[in-house]
Amino acid sequence: MEENLNLAVLNDLKSLENIGGAIFVGALMIIGFIGNSLSLYIYFFRYNSSTYRVFVLCLAFIDMVACCVTMPFVLYMQRYPFMFEDSWGCRVMKLTTYFITIGSGVILLIIATERYRKVCVPHGTQILEGKAKISCIIGSVVSVGFSWPALVLYGSKSVVTNRANITGFACEVSDEYWHTPYPAIFKFVLMFVFIVSAIALIAIYSLIWRELLRRRRFREGIASSSPAASKGGSQTNDTTETSLTDNSRQKVSEEDAQGNKNGGMNEDSMNSSHKTHATNEVQKSSKKKGTKATNTVTFVLFLITAVFCVSFLPHLILRIIEFLKKSFVRDMPYGGRVMYHMFRWSFFINHMANPIIYGLFDRQFKSELQKMFNRFRNCLK
Repeated sequence: MEENLNLAVLNDLKSLENIGGAIFVGALMIIGFIGNSLSLYIYFFRYNSSTYRVFVLCLAFIDMVACCVTMPFVLYMQRYPFMFEDSWGCRVMKLTTYFITIGSGVILLIIATERYRKVCVPHGTQILEGKAKISCIIGSVVSVGFSWPALVLYGSKSVVTNRANITGFACEVSDEYWHTPYPAIFKFVLMFVFIVSAIALIAIYSLIWRELLRRRRFREGIASSSPAASKGGSQTNDTTETSLTDNSRQKVSEEDAQGNKNGGMNEDSMNSSHKTHATNEVQKSSKKKGTKATNTVTFVLFLITAVFCVSFLPHLILRIIEFLKKSFVRDMPYGGRVMYHMFRWSFFINHMANPIIYGLFDRQFKSELQKMFNRFRNCLK
């Protein structure tokens, strides 16, 4: 009885170090749940079919798993750092943590590939809605394939407290595998995959932005030429723009060519809206809208990717330092440990930030959000 009481006291004292992390994760969980709920509703019910919609819904689903499953477990773990005796609860938390992180990374790689093909290889085979759905399913399977060792390696591990005769229990690599090389191999593989994926994302988006910049400079060069050359150049520009966008859009399915209900951001509909007998001015205007929509979608998805990589950096840096110096956390002062337990969960920012990006840069999402709030406000009157 006295031992249990002392363990409870030690647990409460230890949990005070986690207060910063608990507040941080709790805030991300609440904001993320609200934002991703709105994203799922608006993109599922208010948007027409498109690859952009498929990818956003896939990311929102992963983010909801983070907010509804992973983060609550993390809060419980932070409250009971020495009294976490639920081995299966620990395994579920670790599994979902790795799943949402790897899943987000894989989906973002698929998105980057889709953006690259649409911008840089417009004449090649494009990833349309059906392929996008299959890609998301494959991405989820790959994520589970990398994450499943967590179900074996983790559990309720006995830990030594600062009282020699009192043993606590924490959600860590289980006692059975603590002194084996498997946990280190598992973490090394995941870290290697993340670094390679980050490099691939940077390389792909560098190629995309280089191509977009090249097109912009080409248009600016045509616009600044002489009137006669401008007239001829305009025709050349139209031909080039058509070869870069319109011809490839002929391969787009009817589903992707429907467009958004509210005239929002749907690049597929804009790029495939040319009719045979349309006037040149209408064609020019439509092509400009299609190019603008493609650029906007690319920018939104690039921001999501950037937030994912940046939000993971503090966690990754801390893990590398811990690996190189085993006493890193133990040697910290109290304030340092409080900050450590906050920044170690930095990657959760990624699962909260996406709806904010949509609200800032997706005009249709912002419009639908305003309509929802207006209806809610009218109901309160």
